[in-house]
Amino acid sequence: MSVSRSAWLASPAWAQIAGRPFEISGSGGGFIPDGRARIRSGAASQFTLGWRPTPGLTLEAHGTFGVSHADTLPHQKHNFSQSGLDFRMNLRNAESQTVPFFLAGIGYGLSHTGGTPPDKLARGSADIGLGLLRSIRGQRTYLRLEVRDVMFRERNALEFSNHLFATVGLQFVVGGRVHDSDLDGVRDWLDTCPNTPIGAKVDAHGCPIDSDGDGVFDGLDKCPNTPKGCTIDRNGCPLDADQDGVCDGIDKCPETPAGATVDATGCPHDSDGDGVLDGIGSIAARTRRPASRSIPTDARSR
Repeated sequence: MSVSRSAWLASPAWAQIAGRPFEISGSGGGFIPDGRARIRSGAASQFTLGWRPTPGLTLEAHGTFGVSHADTLPHQKHNFSQSGLDFRMNLRNAESQTVPFFLAGIGYGLSHTGGTPPDKLARGSADIGLGLLRSIRGQRTYLRLEVRDVMFRERNALEFSNHLFATVGLQFVVGGRVHDSDLDGVRDWLDTCPNTPIGAKVDAHGCPIDSDGDGVFDGLDKCPNTPKGCTIDRNGCPLDADQDGVCDGIDKCPETPAGATVDATGCPHDSDGDGVLDGIGSIAARTRRPASRSIPTDARSR
């Protein structure tokens, strides 16, 4: 049976990465500080380095930076950053194509306002966040969307400020091992035909292709252009029991004598209707030799 399907993913399909890989990401976006901090909104950037001990959990070190200005005169430059360690709980298996996640962790926050004199405050902080990973190119590149709330207590404040970072970027998976049960090059979560024979060519869904419809998959088929209806061997090559050039299954006269010429259905011709099949009669004529003449004895003595 011929399988013809179009992939809804434009990128090639490979097996997902299992094991304990590292994950590296870089993102950019916006910084929305707590109004109580008297800071304007600005640009944000973030870098992470994670290690995935299980499909449901990633330990992730991060550096998150916000560049802004004070919202009071003289609007001096203000930088806020946090570095720390997060526990990222993957709400779906991290080997999936789409992975929503929740993260929480602790770190060290730094609030720095330029000016004369500069104002710098560094102390412990905490953070929580929500995000989404989406595979965009094979099994090692993901789009990362994230919103993070960094809780930081300003100078002389009794409550924590909530500084928000909204970022988008790329995440790369390094190391680990490819997970592809039938070794056809298609990740298990995309593979709708998980038991494909080794060596068969497949479509983007992991289902084997049979271009000539003979029941032997491309890649295993040694005769890939077999005519429809032919009986084949295990290698996909047509059988021809009477060796007349018309394969079994199409041959309506499967016991044609060797040498006879046949039509498209494998039946022999007899153009002159003499009961001797074309091809066989020609061979007989070519092999027939003329009788030798005997010379009388008296003629030889003359």
